[in-house]
Amino acid sequence: MMRFAHLRHCWVLAGLLGLGSPACSSLLDPVDGCEMFLDALSTRAMACGFDYDETYATFERDIGGSCSSIVDLRDAHEFEDECIPWAQNMTCEQLTDPASQLDSSCEGQLIRGS
Repeated sequence: MMRFAHLRHCWVLAGLLGLGSPACSSLLDPVDGCEMFLDALSTRAMACGFDYDETYATFERDIGGSCSSIVDLRDAHEFEDECIPWAQNMTCEQLTDPASQLDSSCEGQLIRGS
């Protein structure tokens, strides 16, 4: 199995982390939403030959230690209806190409607490 260190993941999480305070509360629990997103990315990475647990742990570290630091989602409906399906359907090329762009439905979605 390929080592996760070769997977280009920084662009994904850099675009995902929102700044500021929560805009509104949502029906989808922010921690659950974060875990859904990391699971979708890790499952896709596993299909590309990467280790699921290592991938998940790396993404979790990159968002600030764990999904428990996420207090809100920018737009829960967009996140659940568009961002999660996009992550579930990423190609191996999208996961490994540093020039790949994060889908706009995912940008700034995960809002960390102060």
